[in-house]
Amino acid sequence: MVTTGTAALQWSNSGDVISASNWAWGEPGNRQLTTDDAVVMNGPEGWTWKLVSRSSAAQLVCQRDLSQECLGLFFQGKCLVFHEELKTWTAARDDCASNGSYLVEPKTELLDRAMDQYLLQVTGAAVVLLGGQDLARSGMFFWDHSRENLTHAYTDWSTEEPNNYAGIEDVLQWTRGSQTWNDIPSGLTSPYVCQKGEFSAVGPQIKALLKPTNLKYLD
Repeated sequence: MVTTGTAALQWSNSGDVISASNWAWGEPGNRQLTTDDAVVMNGPEGWTWKLVSRSSAAQLVCQRDLSQECLGLFFQGKCLVFHEELKTWTAARDDCASNGSYLVEPKTELLDRAMDQYLLQVTGAAVVLLGGQDLARSGMFFWDHSRENLTHAYTDWSTEEPNNYAGIEDVLQWTRGSQTWNDIPSGLTSPYVCQKGEFSAVGPQIKALLKPTNLKYLD
């Protein structure tokens, strides 16, 4: 909690006083809080927090409750939606992006198992596209949206997979029979799952300050 006398900063949406924080070195110091204070994240300083005037201009990060709008599986803050249309991996990725989402990235066993059960319930499809790919470097799989390397991360490969059969398998799919992962050619068409709800990276267009608008002064 940040306090000076009886003053404190709180999240205006929930009304909760700020307890966890990521202040930059020297912030907020012994500064006297005023009703003009706001908090921003500073990109060049590792996205740490600092106090600025509310009139300071910056780009925004918005937050919303996905549980109220998710049309598929809502699990641990993430919304997974199955799409039965048959698309190539690239076309599926682009379709997810057009809806503000991305091809699903089951990075934990809990999410992976929840996805398994969801797909078993909503579709009889034998295979479903996932968000992993090694298009840039064969054998080096990444989650396409978050750019996380799968080499030392949670995976659920089928036996003897990935095998890059015929040297042309560069993207991930889920297989219904074993409920595990397999690499396939990116040109094959399959149903797919789009995911929303995980903040994983800040785009290159955001170069300086992010100004959360849900902060206000509590006196």
